[in-house]
Amino acid sequence: MQQLSRLTICLFLLLIITGNLVVAQGNNLATYQRVEEIKVLSIGDKVPDIRFTMLNYPKRFARLSDFKGKLVILDFWGTWCGACTARFPKMDSLQKIYVDKLQILLVNSVHHTGDKEEKITTFFKKWDATKNRKPELPVVIEDSVALQFFPHKMIPHYVWITAEGRVAAITGPYEVTGENIQAMLRDENRKLPVKKDFVSDIS
Repeated sequence: MQQLSRLTICLFLLLIITGNLVVAQGNNLATYQRVEEIKVLSIGDKVPDIRFTMLNYPKRFARLSDFKGKLVILDFWGTWCGACTARFPKMDSLQKIYVDKLQILLVNSVHHTGDKEEKITTFFKKWDATKNRKPELPVVIEDSVALQFFPHKMIPHYVWITAEGRVAAITGPYEVTGENIQAMLRDENRKLPVKKDFVSDIS
């Protein structure tokens, strides 16, 4: 009888261990499948509800769906990119003009820029000290997901997402103007020149 009890306990423990193993494998599989679902998006594609880690924003995290109903412009940048940071005041100004209809997000993709949170925070502190006022735009830090959906080599790099969550345009800096923003707000199908980024695009 005592041996039977020990056998029962051993079987019970074995079931717990294997059960946990199956759950762990299932979680890994689910994560793997989510990663596999990331693909390069083109104009017209629906953008998934990307989760962002934020600075200069009321919450630590935000999702793309938090800005539903607005034209969203993802402004990919790096702390070492003078052409990127030189445009911050203009981007800030455009945000204030179209405050109810537009959301510009400054997206820093760590695998592209090497900029981690501490470096970005220090960068903006220095900006405050030398330029009196840093941009009021929300900043996405340590991004890795948006970069996979919208891979690029050169920054600044701009991705326009419609109020309905579809890719409207992928441009360089010269297309980000008040005129084009107005036109896009009137007509989500407006075509803007596609940024030539990769060698295959330029050749």
